[in-house]
Amino acid sequence: MFKHSTQCPVSAGAHEALTNYLADAAPPSVEFAIVHVIEDRPVSNDIAETLGVTHKSPQAILIKNGEPVWDESHWRITEQFLAERLQEA
Repeated sequence: MFKHSTQCPVSAGAHEALTNYLADAAPPSVEFAIVHVIEDRPVSNDIAETLGVTHKSPQAILIKNGEPVWDESHWRITEQFLAERLQEA
């Protein structure tokens, strides 16, 4: 799950990293979803509440069997980070 703010330059950089990862990686073994946190605030809030993960933006959350495995935010969301962490998924 990628939570993205369309008005934040840090989020734009993380979104670019995700886009590059998806373009360059072998077909991923996980499904991806993007939530635009400003435009879809109720969905974003529900994700935080349901998963028990404090909201951040940008934020990447790996969910397995309905539970958060890890979450990361801001400048830590890089193409290399995604490749390393999702290879383990």
